[in-house]
Amino acid sequence: MAKTADPLDDLPTGLKLFIKNLHSLTPEKLDDTNYPSWLFKVSINLSAHGLMGLVDGSIVPPPPTVSTANKDGNVSSVPNPEYEKWSIIVAQLCACLLAIITPSVQTTLIGHTTAQAI
Repeated sequence: MAKTADPLDDLPTGLKLFIKNLHSLTPEKLDDTNYPSWLFKVSINLSAHGLMGLVDGSIVPPPPTVSTANKDGNVSSVPNPEYEKWSIIVAQLCACLLAIITPSVQTTLIGHTTAQAI
């Protein structure tokens, strides 16, 4: 039986460590009273794990499609595998951020789908 690849295998090491240690790195969840201290801790941890660029927008996504030419020279757009990897990384980071936010604050974030928006 073939071994199924773990989707987390392709995640950057910094994100794997952030996921693994999330609750010990940020033990208090964001609520309506602790934003400054929560932001301070989360910002330091994101920077320490090389993830701040996904939140502040300095790491830009790759294009969702790439152009490729077939043997006849016809060019077409195909899904970009690097964009798929980036999408998974962003989704994992969003899940991590939501895990350290109280449900009452999460309701204000409905519809936000990127770490930068959260």
